[in-house]
Amino acid sequence: MSSPTQNTMNQNFEQLKKDYIDAIPQIDELKASLKVLNKEQKNRTLAIQTYMQENDINEVDIDGISFSRVEKTSVSINLQNLSEVFEDPSELEAFKVLHSTTKERLKITRPKKRSRNE
Repeated sequence: MSSPTQNTMNQNFEQLKKDYIDAIPQIDELKASLKVLNKEQKNRTLAIQTYMQENDINEVDIDGISFSRVEKTSVSINLQNLSEVFEDPSELEAFKVLHSTTKERLKITRPKKRSRNE
């Protein structure tokens, strides 16, 4: 037999699930509007970047928004690259243990091509 507190928690969870599903269509509509605006803004940003490159401008301020050309170098490191550096597999394993972190996250997978009302 469940307690009154447990029943209240279950009712709250059921309401939370309903509210979550009910908000999805409105969020999707807003995302669609934002997608169009973001695409237009990206094109403007690329045009500003091209102009800056063609005119050798490193930094420009547009109404308080600063655009700066910055060079960034990145290094691709993966286990295959590291295995080439560490000849001893135990060293590679020790490196993995020392430099690995594990975090829990919530993965949300939305259904594709299926009505949410089914």
